[in-house]
Amino acid sequence: NGQYLDPVFLGRYPEEMREIFGAAWPEWPAADHELIKQKLDFIGLNYYTRSVTRDAPEAWPVRAGRVIQPQAT
Repeated sequence: NGQYLDPVFLGRYPEEMREIFGAAWPEWPAADHELIKQKLDFIGLNYYTRSVTRDAPEAWPVRAGRVIQPQAT
């Protein structure tokens, strides 16, 4: 959840996001981070499904692959 909540509450993305995306990671002006960082009265997170991921070096830039588990519901 840090990739969604850190910008709002901390005004920055988690450092590991830059590591995950590498050269594909964009740079944003500092003013954008200040605009995104806001006080909130309410926040809601919805999880509709779950999935299992695996390290997938071929899946550039995120290195994540979905693990199919037909027996899991």
